[in-house]
Amino acid sequence: LKGQKLGATLLELHEDMRLEIARGMDDQLICDLLVDMHSDDASELMQSLESERVEQIVGRIPDQYARRRLRQILSYTPDAAGSMMQTEYLALPEVRTVAEAISLIRRRFRDQPIFYLYTLDSEERLSGVVSFRQLLLANDDMELATIAKKDVARVSVDEDQASVAKMVYRYDLLAVPVVDSKNKMVGIITVDDVMDVMEEEVSEDIYK
Repeated sequence: LKGQKLGATLLELHEDMRLEIARGMDDQLICDLLVDMHSDDASELMQSLESERVEQIVGRIPDQYARRRLRQILSYTPDAAGSMMQTEYLALPEVRTVAEAISLIRRRFRDQPIFYLYTLDSEERLSGVVSFRQLLLANDDMELATIAKKDVARVSVDEDQASVAKMVYRYDLLAVPVVDSKNKMVGIITVDDVMDVMEEEVSEDIYK
């Protein structure tokens, strides 16, 4: 919890001040912060540091999956959707039942903020989205495919962040799924990250 609070505090600081503080922090301390942070926040913090030090710090993360996940996000250009996405999301095969989905949420996502349930086809491609209202009102034995909305707003990992912000604002979304070139889901972008992008866009327009 302390790590989460310290990490969140650093992200609220101006980039120059954040960089100055991070430079004075021990690599292991920053690594410990990353373990407690969501992947999008961890990526934002790492983008404040020099590339050589970033690799040293990321290499200290004990969990192999978490290391690979963060390296993937950091590989995208700073203005691409992939660089602001988080890889913590809820997606299930569309053949799973409502009862199975609810059971999984209760077991594994009780303490995590989740916005939507996404469905995947047999090729693990994004096929639909289910709101929690739909999930709670549906019969337990119904397959997710029967209640999922098929026309899902989505963005590519290479899409410009400003375009993503406009989409989230236009459709009044809490989160938007991010897909790769094969339409396989790789993450989500949440409304709080979009607000940061919109704030930067507005500030840039004002300065001009």
